[in-house]
Amino acid sequence: MGGWDARVLLDSVVKESHVAARLAILCAGLVALVAAVWQRDWWFTATVLIAITVAMTIAALIGAVVPRLLVRLRRNPTVAAGPAVLALADFTCLIVYFRIATLLLK
Repeated sequence: MGGWDARVLLDSVVKESHVAARLAILCAGLVALVAAVWQRDWWFTATVLIAITVAMTIAALIGAVVPRLLVRLRRNPTVAAGPAVLALADFTCLIVYFRIATLLLK
């Protein structure tokens, strides 16, 4: 795990964010392409593209940070990280989707 060393955590988060952003852009691009062909609405397509990219990247960062936080709190990260990360990522992603849709689809 690497403990709670700030430099190790920062390196991990930076590495994870780069990988997550690339994967998020790829996935979001595919879904946005389908949205563009299906709906023919560029605002909707932009909303899908941005929301999925941001949400996936944030979810990956949550997945990188929460286990380390649990280690710092002297909890077993293998037991709690899965449900905790899933619940936090789902909640965060919903907020991201709704906020971006609110801003772009007025």
